[in-house]
Amino acid sequence: MPLTDREVFKAAFLCKCAEHGLTPRETRECVRLALSRNSREKVAEGAIAKTVGLLGGAAGKLQWPVIAALVGGPPILGMIGGAALGNAVGQATDLRPEDIQEADKLEAYRRETQLARLRNAMADRRRENTSSRTYRPLI
Repeated sequence: MPLTDREVFKAAFLCKCAEHGLTPRETRECVRLALSRNSREKVAEGAIAKTVGLLGGAAGKLQWPVIAALVGGPPILGMIGGAALGNAVGQATDLRPEDIQEADKLEAYRRETQLARLRNAMADRRRENTSSRTYRPLI
């Protein structure tokens, strides 16, 4: 006789608990915790349904669409807003790869010229310091 879906779930849950090394007491605690979470979710769902149901006849008929809008609305608005913001930023910085490479080259050229100027200034100072020294022979 094949197992029902519920029995398959129970067996798989108990196998997982055994794999994790839970004692029977820890397994019962895990089940109790899961049931308490499930009951809290049902209480919250009932509270939302009761609130929407209190709105009256037409709203009572629209109970589940209103709940769906309340639950699904913010993620959908966030997705649309994020896409719009991403497009706005993308258009503001709409650069081709060639433009970016050219800007990188120009920045590298600027750094190299600045380093060359510093090297030349150091060499000039060194020349000035050595030419102003007078050496006396040691006798």
